[in-house]
Amino acid sequence: MPLRLLSFIVLTACLAIPLAAFNRGDVYFETPTRYPDGTMAGADLWVCDPVWSYAILAGGRLLIHKSVPIVAPGHFLVPAPNRILFVHDGAVSVWDGIPRYYNEPGKGYDDIFTHDAELSEIAPSRAGRYLVAERWNDRARGAKLIEFDLHGRVAEYRFPEVIAGDRALGAMHIELLADQYTLLYTLGSDDPAGNRVRRMNICTNEARTDFASLVPGQYAGAIRQLPNGDVLVANGSAIFRFTSSGSLVHGYPFPGVTHLALSTDGRTFWAGGGHLDQAELRQFDVNGNARSIPLGNPGMWSLSVPVAASDLVVVGEWRAAVDRRVRVVRPR
Repeated sequence: MPLRLLSFIVLTACLAIPLAAFNRGDVYFETPTRYPDGTMAGADLWVCDPVWSYAILAGGRLLIHKSVPIVAPGHFLVPAPNRILFVHDGAVSVWDGIPRYYNEPGKGYDDIFTHDAELSEIAPSRAGRYLVAERWNDRARGAKLIEFDLHGRVAEYRFPEVIAGDRALGAMHIELLADQYTLLYTLGSDDPAGNRVRRMNICTNEARTDFASLVPGQYAGAIRQLPNGDVLVANGSAIFRFTSSGSLVHGYPFPGVTHLALSTDGRTFWAGGGHLDQAELRQFDVNGNARSIPLGNPGMWSLSVPVAASDLVVVGEWRAAVDRRVRVVRPR
C-alpha cells in the first residue's frame, strides 16, 4: 500500500503558535480507494465530529509544514489530542499533534522504537503503556505482542503458536480487558480458523480457551469491551455483542464490517467496513440503533471511490484497560 502522508490545514503561515490537529471525540476513518477501472488509487482519511451528518476529508499536503506520516501501512492511535502513536517504515513513533514548520530541526515527531516485523493494531495498556502486535514472524522466533511506553519497549509476550505455511501468526486486532491481563485478539484473514476470538493472559504468557467462536467461514475482526463488561466483535457481516463470559447477547447486521471504536464515554460506538466495493461508516447507540455517515459532503464527486476500511480511530476513545470502572455482570 503506498505511503499516505497526513497534515492539517492552518489559516495562515504567519501564526506564531501552530494549531493543534486533533479534537477530543473526533472520528477518523481511513479507506483504501479505487478508480472505476478497478485499479487502486491509494487511500483517503475522513474525519467526522459526532454531531456532523457526514464526514469530510481530513486534510492535504502543505508546503509550510512538515508532513507527519500517521496514516501509513500499520495503524495509528490517538489516546489524547496531544498524543498520536503510529507505525510507519519499521518504527513506532509519537507526535504531539502540533504541526512543525519545515525550517525547524528534526522530523516533527519522535521515534519510540524500530522493529523488523510487520506490526498491526496499537491498543492502550496499563499504567500509561501501550501494546502493539506482530502480524506474523518466522516459526523459530514466534510472533510477539510488544508492550511499550513513550521511552521504548517494556516487555514482549509470545503469542500461542498458530502456524500458517512458514509463518507463526500473531494478531491483527487486539483488546486488553479491564482486568489488565486478559488479551482478546483475532488474526483476521491470516487465520486458518478465522472465526475464533482468541484469548491469552499477558501476565503469565499463557493461552486460554477461546473467548468465542463465530460462524464457520467468517473472519473475526476488531474487538472492544464496553463499560458494562460486554464485548463487541466485528466479523464482516455483523457486530456481535457478548457478555464478559463469552455468551452471545445480540447481533447488529452490518455487511462488510471489520473495524470498531468506542466514543469517549463508551456509551456509543462506531463501526466501519466495506461492502460491494463501497466503504461505509456507522454510529451505534447502546441499543444498537445505527445511523450511516456519508463520506463527503452532499454533492461531492471524486474520480476514486472508497471501497473498504483500513483504520478507525476516535480521539480519546474510552478503553476498558485504562478506565477500569467496568461493572461486573452476571452471565445471561
